[in-house]
Amino acid sequence: MEAINRIFQEKITARIASNKAVLIFGAWRVGKTVMMRSIVENL
Repeated sequence: MEAINRIFQEKITARIASNKAVLIFGAWRVGKTVMMRSIVENL
């Protein structure tokens, strides 16, 4: 599962812009919040 998160994390990080929103949606308990917290910590 970690490899999948890294792929999505790189794509999301590349698309972040200062005045844009990024929507993350999916099934429950698949790591969306953990991934977003990791992205925010690395900004």
